[in-house]
Amino acid sequence: MSHIVFVDLSFFGMKAVLYAKRYNARVTLIRSDKFCEVYDIPEHKDIMNMIDNIVTIKDPSNIGELRDAMTIINNGHKVDCAISFHEFSLLSLSSVCEELGILSTKSIGVWNSKDKSKTRRILSESGIRNIRSHVVTSPADVLELVDEIKYPFVLKPANGVGSSLVRVIKNESELFSFFENSLEEYNNINQAYRSDVDITKMLMEEYISGELYSVEIAMRGNEFYRLMVSERKRDNVNEAIELGTTMPANLSAEMMGKCFGYVEDILRAVDLGIGIFHVEIIICNNEPVLVEINPRIMGASLPTLYEKATGNNLYDLLVRIFLGKKINLQTHKIPRYVTSRVICPVTDAIISESLSDDWIDLVEKNSVEYRIKILPGERVYKTVSNFQSLGYFQVSGPDYKSSRTMADKMVGDISRMIGIKLL
Repeated sequence: MSHIVFVDLSFFGMKAVLYAKRYNARVTLIRSDKFCEVYDIPEHKDIMNMIDNIVTIKDPSNIGELRDAMTIINNGHKVDCAISFHEFSLLSLSSVCEELGILSTKSIGVWNSKDKSKTRRILSESGIRNIRSHVVTSPADVLELVDEIKYPFVLKPANGVGSSLVRVIKNESELFSFFENSLEEYNNINQAYRSDVDITKMLMEEYISGELYSVEIAMRGNEFYRLMVSERKRDNVNEAIELGTTMPANLSAEMMGKCFGYVEDILRAVDLGIGIFHVEIIICNNEPVLVEINPRIMGASLPTLYEKATGNNLYDLLVRIFLGKKINLQTHKIPRYVTSRVICPVTDAIISESLSDDWIDLVEKNSVEYRIKILPGERVYKTVSNFQSLGYFQVSGPDYKSSRTMADKMVGDISRMIGIKLL
């Protein structure tokens, strides 16, 4: 019997347990209190009861604590592979697994991906299409470089998560404002993710204009499985805030092939080894250019969006990849286009006191999936990162245009019903 360890499952990633058990694997969960709300909700009770062994530790990003837990687990029942869905524990897990001889995503690849300055350096050294960038720690550092990387440019943590503290800087005033407010914004990041953001080392990057896309690719050694190119919708003011996704992207087969090939070159160069990876790119002048590598499966509700578009389940695929099972992706024509949108307030606001109990009926009627919790008179806050929203919905259509149009109309309808302006 194979033995698979999950380190802190995500809300949607709980489904991975179902597939692991389908392949008769022993399942151990290393859980932390950071994500207790995922495990304690009634709808996950049956899945939690399927797990063979649950070990609770304080902080899975602490390599010593995780090593101790993994060693005890491995000594009790040899572990074949281990997976994390969360940024903050990826590096510690991959490092511990290499020490113990357990299959996981390679630590060198995780580090090369998470340190965005290192990623840029590897691309340049490998002759892979790249943009100019420099590590900076202060406005003075930036001002010394503005002749080389002119306004506008992007500032972001060299180590970051969820697009926190990512800004397009258009002038000197915005530059100084960014550094003046960075600590306050850092302190407002959810504590579960804050340790994964380093504001002492920022990356100054050349700004490139174009549409944002994400490329999903599964990798097992030298084998690649091309899964999806998705189109991402961004806020017009703060381009770091992502408002939704359409699968598949409205691109030609030739351009999709170019995107997949480019990302495969990147994944080889950073040396991730095994896993399903979520890579963001911008298509500029008809060529894909890297934004960032996420050395994990795509997060939030995107795997369910992928399943609705393709009929393939990403958690099933993830488990098969790590258990060494045969990979048989469905190759049928994508049956429909699906679009998601997150509900993001423009400013701090109060939900309408007169919001009726049945307002959500419109969302339920027109969605293929949704998760929104909004109460009359509730105070909500301005969206400043991808960790903030009031929920999401997904709609489908027979073509790209109808799917996007329906999603945008729904955002407008929800905005009017709840009485606040949405991005």
